[in-house]
Amino acid sequence: MNESLNALVAGHHVAAWTGFAAFLIALFERDLRRSRAIKIAPLPIMRDWLATGRINAVVDAKVMGGADDVKGEFSPFVEENRVENVSGLPNVEIRWRHHTRQEVREIVRRYHDNIELRPHLEELTRLAFESKAPLRVVEAPE
Repeated sequence: MNESLNALVAGHHVAAWTGFAAFLIALFERDLRRSRAIKIAPLPIMRDWLATGRINAVVDAKVMGGADDVKGEFSPFVEENRVENVSGLPNVEIRWRHHTRQEVREIVRRYHDNIELRPHLEELTRLAFESKAPLRVVEAPE
């Protein structure tokens, strides 16, 4: 009986040490997996760069700080934005870039179309700059 009891205790010791070794190996493998660099695929762009229709003109600071009639070389800029999907949430990026030739032509065309439709606009603009009086908006005659 003593021999069978010793064999049973020895068997339990072997099983316990085998289980403990398996637990340590599993723990080590889990830590190894966590420490590896995770390769994240590039995020999909939901919408590429698209012009918003906002425009701006930039010039040297000394021209902007001077009087209103100082001449300067203004550089036109157009605003664009794009939407990226970051972690399931949309992320909007905004950038300003120079106008393309086609965009400048469209701006000038629309300006001249507006002048042709409202010939009194030039006169109102000239009067506003000369008199410095508040401008009263008048509907165009039909």
